[in-house]
Amino acid sequence: MDEKPKEKTNGTATVGKSQIVMLSAFFLVMLFICAFSCYSCSYQSPLTPLDEGEGRAVLTRLAGSSWTLDATEGETTLPELGELVITGLVFEDELAADGTLEVSVGVKGKMSIQGALLRDEAGSIILFFDEVETPVRVSWSSSKDGRSETITFRGGDSNLQCYFLKI
Repeated sequence: MDEKPKEKTNGTATVGKSQIVMLSAFFLVMLFICAFSCYSCSYQSPLTPLDEGEGRAVLTRLAGSSWTLDATEGETTLPELGELVITGLVFEDELAADGTLEVSVGVKGKMSIQGALLRDEAGSIILFFDEVETPVRVSWSSSKDGRSETITFRGGDSNLQCYFLKI
C-alpha cells in the first residue's frame, strides 16, 4: 500500500473572484448606509426642551430683530398655518411682562399678522395668534462662526420646516 503524502496547508482560505465581487458590493452598500443614513437629520435642528432661563434668553435675543424667509428652495409653507407663505418676521424691542415676545408676521399677498412667541411648560417656544396656540414650534440657532443666525418654524403635525435668516 502506497501512502500518498498529505499536502500541508497553512490554514489560509482562498478567495475567489465571485466572493470578492460579493464582498465589494457588501462593502459599498455598508459605506452608502453609513455615509447617508443621517443625511436628512443633519438639516433638522433639534428641538431640545429649554428651561425657563434658556427660553427667556432666546426670546430676548430675538427682540428688536427682523428676519426674512430663506427661499433658496422655494417658498415653503406649513399646513399648520393654512399654507400661508410667511415672508418675514419683525419682533418687538422688548418682552412683555408675561414673558411673551410680540411679532409681526409678514404674509405674501396679505397684510401682516400680529402674533407672539412664548415658552410653554414643555420647554418649547410656541407661536400664538390672537392668544391661540398654533402647532408650530420655533427654534433659534447660530452658525459656529457666529456670522449667521436662523429661526426655524417646524410644524407639529407635518414636521415640515420654514427657515428664516436675520436681516
